[in-house]
Amino acid sequence: GTFDNKVAFITGGGTGLGKGMATHLSSLGATVAITGRRESVLKATADEIFEKTGNQVVFAPCDVRDAAAVKVYIKKCFSNKQNEKYFDFVYFARSFDRIGLLQA
Repeated sequence: GTFDNKVAFITGGGTGLGKGMATHLSSLGATVAITGRRESVLKATADEIFEKTGNQVVFAPCDVRDAAAVKVYIKKCFSNKQNEKYFDFVYFARSFDRIGLLQA
Protein backbone atom coordinates (compact mmCIF):
# COMPACT_ATOMS: atom_id res chain seq x y z
CA GLY A 1 0.00 0.00 0.00
CA THR A 2 0.85 3.66 -0.11
CA PHE A 3 2.04 3.68 3.51
CA ASP A 4 3.77 0.29 3.75
CA ASN A 5 6.61 0.35 6.32
CA LYS A 6 5.30 3.60 7.81
CA VAL A 7 4.19 4.06 11.41
CA ALA A 8 1.39 6.41 12.48
CA PHE A 9 0.92 7.61 16.08
CA ILE A 10 -2.70 8.60 16.72
CA THR A 11 -4.02 10.03 19.96
CA GLY A 12 -7.67 9.52 20.73
CA GLY A 13 -7.44 6.52 18.41
CA GLY A 14 -10.14 4.46 20.06
CA THR A 15 -13.13 6.48 18.86
CA GLY A 16 -14.29 9.21 16.51
CA LEU A 17 -11.84 11.00 14.24
CA GLY A 18 -8.83 9.20 15.66
CA LYS A 19 -10.40 5.80 14.99
CA GLY A 20 -11.33 6.89 11.47
CA MET A 21 -7.81 8.12 10.75
CA ALA A 22 -6.28 4.95 12.20
CA THR A 23 -8.54 2.76 10.08
CA HIS A 24 -7.80 4.72 6.93
CA LEU A 25 -4.00 4.78 7.40
CA SER A 26 -4.04 1.07 8.23
CA SER A 27 -6.00 0.35 5.06
CA LEU A 28 -3.19 2.10 3.18
CA GLY A 29 -0.59 -0.20 4.75
CA ALA A 30 0.64 1.75 7.79
CA THR A 31 1.34 0.18 11.15
CA VAL A 32 -0.85 2.20 13.48
CA ALA A 33 -0.12 3.02 17.13
CA ILE A 34 -3.25 4.29 18.87
CA THR A 35 -3.62 5.72 22.33
CA GLY A 36 -6.40 6.97 24.53
CA ARG A 37 -7.40 6.68 28.17
CA ARG A 38 -9.58 3.54 28.00
CA GLU A 39 -7.71 0.32 27.28
CA SER A 40 -10.86 -1.72 26.59
CA VAL A 41 -11.92 0.75 23.88
CA LEU A 42 -8.43 0.74 22.36
CA LYS A 43 -8.34 -3.08 22.26
CA ALA A 44 -11.75 -3.28 20.60
CA THR A 45 -10.69 -0.69 18.02
CA ALA A 46 -7.35 -2.41 17.38
CA ASP A 47 -9.13 -5.74 16.85
CA GLU A 48 -11.68 -4.12 14.53
CA ILE A 49 -9.03 -2.39 12.43
CA PHE A 50 -6.96 -5.58 12.19
CA GLU A 51 -10.01 -7.52 11.01
CA LYS A 52 -10.72 -4.89 8.34
CA THR A 53 -7.17 -4.32 7.11
CA GLY A 54 -5.01 -7.22 8.24
CA ASN A 55 -2.38 -4.76 9.48
CA GLN A 56 -0.89 -4.61 12.95
CA VAL A 57 -2.36 -2.06 15.36
CA VAL A 58 -0.32 -1.28 18.46
CA PHE A 59 -2.23 0.20 21.40
CA ALA A 60 -1.78 1.22 25.00
CA PRO A 61 -3.59 3.63 27.30
CA CYS A 62 -1.85 6.96 27.76
CA ASP A 63 -2.72 10.47 28.88
CA VAL A 64 -1.04 12.65 26.26
CA ARG A 65 -1.11 15.61 28.64
CA ASP A 66 1.71 13.89 30.54
CA ALA A 67 4.98 14.06 28.53
CA ALA A 68 6.65 11.37 30.68
CA ALA A 69 3.71 9.03 30.07
CA VAL A 70 4.08 9.57 26.32
CA LYS A 71 7.71 8.45 26.46
CA VAL A 72 6.70 5.31 28.36
CA TYR A 73 3.92 4.67 25.84
CA ILE A 74 6.28 4.87 22.88
CA LYS A 75 8.74 2.45 24.49
CA LYS A 76 5.90 0.08 25.42
CA CYS A 77 4.47 0.08 21.91
CA PHE A 78 7.80 -0.80 20.35
CA SER A 79 9.44 -2.78 23.15
CA ASN A 80 9.98 -5.71 20.79
CA LYS A 81 12.06 -3.58 18.42
CA GLN A 82 15.85 -3.46 18.72
CA ASN A 83 16.00 0.22 17.88
CA GLU A 84 13.56 2.92 18.91
CA LYS A 85 11.15 3.56 16.05
CA TYR A 86 10.23 7.07 15.10
CA PHE A 87 6.77 7.82 13.82
CA ASP A 88 6.29 8.75 10.19
CA PHE A 89 2.91 10.38 10.91
CA VAL A 90 1.45 11.92 14.04
CA TYR A 91 -2.25 12.71 14.29
CA PHE A 92 -3.72 14.34 17.38
CA ALA A 93 -7.43 13.68 17.74
CA ARG A 94 -7.26 15.08 21.28
CA SER A 95 -5.97 18.46 22.36
CA PHE A 96 -2.71 18.52 24.27
CA ASP A 97 -1.80 22.19 24.11
CA ARG A 98 -0.52 22.26 27.71
CA ILE A 99 2.55 20.16 26.92
CA GLY A 100 5.13 19.96 24.17
CA LEU A 101 4.38 16.40 23.07
CA LEU A 102 6.59 16.61 20.03
CA GLN A 103 9.48 17.49 22.34
CA ALA A 104 8.83 14.36 24.43
